[in-house]
Parts: sequence; structure tokens; C-alpha cells
Amino acid sequence: MSDIEKVECTVVGESDLAYQLRDKASESRVAWFPKSQVSFARRNRTTGESLAEIPLWLLNQKGWNA
Repeated sequence: MSDIEKVECTVVGESDLAYQLRDKASESRVAWFPKSQVSFARRNRTTGESLAEIPLWLLNQKGWNA
């Protein structure tokens, strides 16, 4: 098990190299993150919404300060 703290986000877009993620804590915060740093937590079967996890340090690097 990894000891890196991760934060859950909603996937709202995708390109060849990155996922566009929305912070679940603040709907107005949307940013692109490298696919290599994103792992998938789960998918909401009712809405089809994908939930991803990213390292907290990467979120803080974007200035989101979770």
C-alpha cells in the first residue's frame, strides 16, 4: 500500500496525455493532470461518472491546496 496521500476528483475530459479533473470539494476548480499521475478510484454506475485519484502534492502544486 502506498503512503502517498491521494485526493478524489471527477474526470471531465481526456486527451492523449492528460485527464481534465474537477475537484469534488470545489466545482469551479478544473485542471489538466498527466495520465501518469492519475489512478481510478471507481465509476458511478448510475451517472457513468468516473472518479479518479491524484496525489495530494500534485493538487497542491496546481494551487488547489486541498
